[in-house]
Formats: sequence, structure tokens, C-alpha cells
Amino acid sequence: MDIISSNVDWKYEKLFTFFNRGFKDYVVTTHSDSIVEAKGIGYNASVLVRISENFHIGGRYQAKVKLDFDGEHNILFKYGDSYFHGILHDTTTDLSIPQEFVLGGMYSLGKRLTFQLDFQRIDMSEIKNLEFDLDPVLYEIFEDYYRIRPDPIMHRVDLNMRDISRIMFGVEYRFKNFLAIRAGYSHQKSAFASQMIHPIFVDLDTNVLSVGIGYDGPTFSVWDTSEKLGGITLDAFFQYAFSPKCSSALPEFPATYQTRRWIIGLGFGVTFGST
Repeated sequence: MDIISSNVDWKYEKLFTFFNRGFKDYVVTTHSDSIVEAKGIGYNASVLVRISENFHIGGRYQAKVKLDFDGEHNILFKYGDSYFHGILHDTTTDLSIPQEFVLGGMYSLGKRLTFQLDFQRIDMSEIKNLEFDLDPVLYEIFEDYYRIRPDPIMHRVDLNMRDISRIMFGVEYRFKNFLAIRAGYSHQKSAFASQMIHPIFVDLDTNVLSVGIGYDGPTFSVWDTSEKLGGITLDAFFQYAFSPKCSSALPEFPATYQTRRWIIGLGFGVTFGST
């Protein structure tokens, strides 16, 4: 079961020309800020099948979770160095955490060398846009007093994402003294067509290289060294992820993106029970 708590803070600035009744028109900087939060519950299901002593296959499914956000939206005007006339009102939006499928296999050559291959698919195409629904009264206020309506662009971004897939390959070699070394590689396609990369969600084709080391051994009683009480695992890994340069053709956000990141992880586990 997944218990999800999420919040979104959307900030936007834009120049507006206000048509002042009886006075000279003037241009102000409009600050738009929406803060919303939501909670949801989802679930995962998985299965593992041992075809033979050396060959296992498994699968996992993560269900889609729809989150209904609500919160407050604040519009603040800046003219020169001064802020004035803020408008605070309720706002809502919705966003879905997409469903996910994983299928994998593991094959062992003897007791020391193991190969793993996984395929993952995430239905990102379910995420069409991010849009904040404003209180209709706000539009009436603007239109009545300023003779304009708030620009929907300030409160909406079209993401137009597509389903993505990831291929992951790993190999592990175990020594006699409970020590193992591991290495892996994964490749994930971007959720956007290359020319549609958006600064709201910079998702590029990504390659990940991993190396790691692990210890998986027993723990014994201090009174009787032949009595096994359980097991202990220690793991450490290093990952390097990189993406090629990609230029966006969006006229409102022309830019070239590239990513590089390094990740270090540590793990510790304990099992109880004698065998």
C-alpha cells in the first residue's frame, strides 16, 4: 500500500497593462502564487516465480493514483518598488501518479555469478497538463475593475507527456566469504519528444552506470558460536547518470538541456531467526 502526501507550489510572473479608468494606463509586474496539497492511497502487487534452481522471473504492478489538490492562490501586483492590491482566493488542481509495470528475470551460473534483466514501463501519457482552476469570482473582479481577464497561461502548462520505458541490466559475483561485487546499466527514454522538453519537468534520455559491493553473512550467539541467530547485510553503491544535450523547440522556452549526476548509496539490513 502507498500512502501519498504531496504539495505543489506554482509561481509565475508576467507583465500586465492595466487600463485604469479615468487615469493613464500603466504596466505592472503580476506575481501569481498557487500553493496546493493533496493526499491519496494506492497499492502495489508483485509476483516471483522460480522456474528452476537457477532461473527466476518476476513482475510488479503499481496502480494509478489520482490526487485532487486544493489550496490558495495569491495574486500580488508590483508597480515600481512597491507591492499592492493582493488577491487571495481558493484554487484547485488534479494530478495523477501514473501506473507502472515491471517484468524481470534472474539467471545464475552456478552459485557465484548471477545476471539480471528488467523491463519497466510507466504510463506518463496520462499526464496531459498541469492546470490550476481559479475561483470564477476572480475573473469577474478583474474584468469589472481592470477591464481584463487573468491570463490562463499564468495558471496552466501543457506537458503532453508520453509513455516511457526503462531497460535495466545487472550482474553480481559472490565470493566465498559472503562478499559480493555488483555492476549494472540502465537506459530510460524521455517522456517528451526531444523538441518539447519543458523547464517545468526536464526529462531527458538518461543512462545510468552503477557499481557496488555487498556483504551478506550470518550472526552468531556470543554464548555458542555455532548457533546462528540471523543474518546481516551491508551494501554500498555508486551511480553515474548522464544525458546527451537536447534542445527544445518550444518558442516560449527555447533552451538546451543536459544532465550529469552522481549518487552514493548505503544500505543496512538485519534478519532474525536461526536455521
